[in-house]
Amino acid sequence: MGKMLKIMLAQDTDTQTGCAAALRANGFEVETVRKDGAQILRLFRQGSRPDVLIMDAFMQGTDAIGVLGGLADMHLAPAGVRDRVKRESAS
Repeated sequence: MGKMLKIMLAQDTDTQTGCAAALRANGFEVETVRKDGAQILRLFRQGSRPDVLIMDAFMQGTDAIGVLGGLADMHLAPAGVRDRVKRESAS
């Protein structure tokens, strides 16, 4: 059996519970976090490295674009995302 895919799920409580249960039932490792972009960035700074991040566009603290920008600053976002975030922040 291959490596279990690790997913960080940042959703509201009702949605998070159902999604996390469905993902776990299908063999994924799921880390649930509050729907708060600032907290997501803190977790990445502390060393969390999920394979997939599922988040809403609009969140408390920092929105999804801000999270992608923060991940790009940490050199953790895919190259295409880093390039786009840099272009948009320069405009």
